[in-house]
Amino acid sequence: MLHFRWIAKVGVTMKRLLLLLSVFLLVSNSFAKDKPNILWIVGENFSLDLACYGQKNVKTPNLDQLAMDGVRYTKVYSTSPVCAPSRSALMTGWYATTTDMHHMRSHRTDGFRLPAGVRPITHLLKDVGYHTANITHIGKREVGTGKLDLNFTQEGPLYGGKDWADLKKKQPFFAQINMPEAEYDIYDRKSAEKPRVKWVGEEWHPKIATPENVTPPPYYPDHKITREEWARYLNSVTGTDVRIGWILDQLKKDGLSD
Repeated sequence: MLHFRWIAKVGVTMKRLLLLLSVFLLVSNSFAKDKPNILWIVGENFSLDLACYGQKNVKTPNLDQLAMDGVRYTKVYSTSPVCAPSRSALMTGWYATTTDMHHMRSHRTDGFRLPAGVRPITHLLKDVGYHTANITHIGKREVGTGKLDLNFTQEGPLYGGKDWADLKKKQPFFAQINMPEAEYDIYDRKSAEKPRVKWVGEEWHPKIATPENVTPPPYYPDHKITREEWARYLNSVTGTDVRIGWILDQLKKDGLSD
């Protein structure tokens, strides 16, 4: 039986909307009845722009089905709405303000360590027999970035592997997949000098949203450039759903979906 938990964290900072979207997929099977396998799919920089939340210019059948089969949250808030603090909070289960990780990349070079007794979830699960993995590919298909952008010094490796093929033989497992979509390198100086930066995967994303059929949120100007970028963003949402479809299909092929 499949169990799903859907979590959305959204906030506005530095005039940019950032959403951390996480899908927790707990897959139980005959090999690990007492310790279910856990697949953690993380999507960043998304708002609630899925069909199940009312967005018309996307196609998200896989995410919609996860929401229908599981729990869809509508009132969840981030106490630190930027990527590294939110990711650190999810990894530890503690408020970023409690562990002093609430500023963006504030502890990148100072060797900051977690408070005594606070440990990443991957270490806790490893202690009870879980194989942990940060997945980037299923076969030749890229499904994740392997991103580890945290606000604390890691006390040893956070994950024990990165290969999807290991999951079937190393159970129970906790596997994380960071979606590549809805990201572009806005922090790189060379990128800043370009007329525009491509969204990850935009060359193959289904083109459902167009500048003509989208309406930007009211906090953005209704301008030709804004509509073009908003359409690309919505198409990256659709692209994310395509990748999640690959993941769900592979779970079935490997006998891990039930």
